[in-house]
Amino acid sequence: MDICGNQSYFSQNAVVLSHQSPLLRYAACALAAKQLGQTRHPELQIRQTNTQSLMMKALIDTKLGFTWYGAKYYERAIQLLAQQLSSGERATNSSSPNQIHDMGLTSNSQPAYENDDGSLPTQIIAACILCQYEDVNAAIRAWSGHIDGVFRLLRPHLPEPKCFHLSTAIPQPARALDATFWFFVVNDMLNAFVTHRKTRIDPADIVLWCKMDLPLDAYGNPITEAPCDAQSETILFKALIRTMCHLVNSDLENATQWSMVSEEFDRWHDIVPSSFYTPIIWPPDGPNAGDSIGDFSRETWSPNDICAITVAFYHMSRIILLANRPTEIPVRQPGTTADLIGSYNALHQELRKHAMEVMAIMHAMPSETVQKYMLQPLYVAGRCLTDFKERSALLQVLRNMGDDFGLFTDY
Repeated sequence: MDICGNQSYFSQNAVVLSHQSPLLRYAACALAAKQLGQTRHPELQIRQTNTQSLMMKALIDTKLGFTWYGAKYYERAIQLLAQQLSSGERATNSSSPNQIHDMGLTSNSQPAYENDDGSLPTQIIAACILCQYEDVNAAIRAWSGHIDGVFRLLRPHLPEPKCFHLSTAIPQPARALDATFWFFVVNDMLNAFVTHRKTRIDPADIVLWCKMDLPLDAYGNPITEAPCDAQSETILFKALIRTMCHLVNSDLENATQWSMVSEEFDRWHDIVPSSFYTPIIWPPDGPNAGDSIGDFSRETWSPNDICAITVAFYHMSRIILLANRPTEIPVRQPGTTADLIGSYNALHQELRKHAMEVMAIMHAMPSETVQKYMLQPLYVAGRCLTDFKERSALLQVLRNMGDDFGLFTDY
């Protein structure tokens, strides 16, 4: 869930916050249990300390499995969040997830309640975790609903997010705001792409983006003069996500809009310094670098997660633009004729070039965070492949993602 480079708010603070908030505890346990339940060998994903071995044995002895616990924790988290949002009472469930099986929880169970902070930042963090719960199972309608919910909680506070800055219930409130906002924006953009709708956030609201730590000039161009490389990388990532919001919101059949979006990506690419994208490519380019098998098996090792995700999203965006290029804007390469066959071949070569860049990132076996957000770039890249062996290899990559860390990819 932490996708903004040096920001690791969810992974660093979820455990601390869940100790204080039953809502967060149930949401986090629901996501963890569901993801473990969807992996091929969940026991390999758990560090086997003495305590964790006892927890594993207890789960195995119940014969219910991670998926059952995930569903029940999710149900209870939804109950708690709904109650906190629907009333002014600061009441919540006093039972821990460990006790949920012993209580014989059903959909009609009535929980007991005790005081809890019920702060808005805590609710927003929990809503993001519940959004991830649905996303890992590709439940599009439920995922969309949770993104709507996160937006409803965030929207009143985006002009002036005092609820975070003044909060004493969560550590590092400013980082919490940054983590939740950008988690929402990335999911909003991907959801808009999948569901063919416009983003909930307005990419043209320059004031809002500047407040959310994306420095822009008066024309909406990113300002990348950052004091350190890590911050510059984060700014470039955020700027690309905003440009992708423009992409999914645009009518790409309109030649004017298509050209404007394409120029935005050109401007973004032009400001990316060479230090941002310094991959190690294996095998190295040689006399047969253009060979199709060599291209497909290439590995691109990026310096860090945010660079890998950013580059994958960039090539995904270029594929979308090329695939939706208006007919009045021909695709031509130097030295080729402008007939239909020449245009088709040029388009296919451009699509394949970007698809191979996406595949090369995945072949380097990046971290699970990167792989989680590679799903849509891989799908878009896969649609550009025509060779049966390459398509089969990509399908196996997707299946391995599900087996290895519980991301449902069968669809």
